[in-house]
Amino acid sequence: MASNEKVVNHDNGDQLFDQVEININPTVADDEQTRFCAEVSVSEQPIMWLANAIATAIEASAYGNVNLPKLGLSVVDEAMAEGDPVTAIANMVVLTTKVAIAARVAQCNPDMRTKFDKKNFEYLAVCGSLLGAYGVYHNEEEAYDIVPIINAELKAELEAVGAIDSTGAVVIPEWYRDAMLQFRRYKLMTGYGLPKEMTVNTPDIFKLTQVGTRIKGRPGISDKDVLIATLVYSSKLSDLFGAYRTHYAGISALRTTIESIGLKALHDLS
Repeated sequence: MASNEKVVNHDNGDQLFDQVEININPTVADDEQTRFCAEVSVSEQPIMWLANAIATAIEASAYGNVNLPKLGLSVVDEAMAEGDPVTAIANMVVLTTKVAIAARVAQCNPDMRTKFDKKNFEYLAVCGSLLGAYGVYHNEEEAYDIVPIINAELKAELEAVGAIDSTGAVVIPEWYRDAMLQFRRYKLMTGYGLPKEMTVNTPDIFKLTQVGTRIKGRPGISDKDVLIATLVYSSKLSDLFGAYRTHYAGISALRTTIESIGLKALHDLS
């Protein structure tokens, strides 16, 4: 008995779409978002690991005879009573690092004001990579910018220590300059001048963030950027990049590496 089933050749139907001649010129829609703001935060525990390692190196080089004078600065944190002067080297490393990060973000962000000499701005040399990692990223093809901004919690802390004035401008308080003098006194390497380039070539650093005790982000990020994001990280840009589903490392797993960097932050005294 002959079959009544018809044989359908799907290949012929698919080829119809391949053979059509049409000119499509993709453009970015006018109503799409063109500016994304990434909040930059300092990770307290890893920064303290770095600071404690630097303090250990200074104390070892000075044979324990470290006397950091009162710098006219009082803060409140879990380890200090209210109004106590900041005299610990580790505390000053953390605070000066936060000021340097704010100075860099303010330099790049056109909506933020600054009142200091960027060419002669002094900072701990160990922070150089952190400062250079963040800047404005411009994607010409898809017509969008990523602009770093200061996290609200960090901003409040900087206001409390006089690094952001009543007008909202980032300033360099006198205690910061005094701290840099003391760091140089103990042979801690410092650098001068914020990076000239206010842009970054890739958005990779913005594709990383901290989620609890882990560094997560998008695929294909370098080990250096992961290490930087352990100390300073930005908020998620899920609307732009999608879900941050790649787990890179637990923060605690990078402690030894961070401490090793801190121990090498002094000039070679040999």
